[in-house]
Amino acid sequence: MHSRERVFAMLEGRPMDCLPAMPITMMFAAGQIGAKYLHDATDCRVQVEGRIRAGERFGVDHISVISEPCCEVADLGGGIKFFPDHPSAVDEANALLAEKTRLAGLRVPDPSRPGRMLNRVRGLKERVGNEKLLEGWIEGPCGETADLRGINRLMLDFYDDPAFVRDLMDFVGEMELRFARARIEAGVDLMGMGNPAASLVSALRNGTPESVTEALAGCPRQAGSRCVAGCEAPRDTPPANLRAMVEYAHSHSPA
Repeated sequence: MHSRERVFAMLEGRPMDCLPAMPITMMFAAGQIGAKYLHDATDCRVQVEGRIRAGERFGVDHISVISEPCCEVADLGGGIKFFPDHPSAVDEANALLAEKTRLAGLRVPDPSRPGRMLNRVRGLKERVGNEKLLEGWIEGPCGETADLRGINRLMLDFYDDPAFVRDLMDFVGEMELRFARARIEAGVDLMGMGNPAASLVSALRNGTPESVTEALAGCPRQAGSRCVAGCEAPRDTPPANLRAMVEYAHSHSPA
């Protein structure tokens, strides 16, 4: 099986030759071509080159179009803090919806118009071809509402103003569905969704090839045959550790 066939077989519950390996490579991929992460996140040409290079070098089964959860906020006019070699971040102190009344005036941005959302849609399908699976990415309702409102305000809103939270999540849902449709029209095969109001640190970065293999060995037993070796590889993950992840997946058949 080539990579794309393998992933679809897993999703459809059909027999596979081995487990798919789908680590997300963002800062890690930029490092593979010596690029600053700012350029990866804001220039589709750099992003395409880094993701494809990392995919080829480590033999992963997909190419993922993902940078950081600020594209939608930026295209709505929210304040974003950019850093030379680190993911950009929402300026929570000056969140776009620090004043709830602004929600009524927001309009869902068009992902086909110039902006950061369009940057994520361009350029990959022509280079990826049909052997590797191409994965798009959108933000989930809790993560995106936290970026628009500020996570501390949002947590209080759940108690103080649940009607506002529902309205905000309805807006976000419409925006992300429109974004997803644009990705599908651009040729992506699978849509990923991140919903991180907060994130946890991987075991992958600080481990060894042996500890990565040991940790992965328990996953299929817990998750069953429809299991993928993946998630984000931090920038300074030792290449040997990422190779251990891919090699484990590609040397094990599903139960």
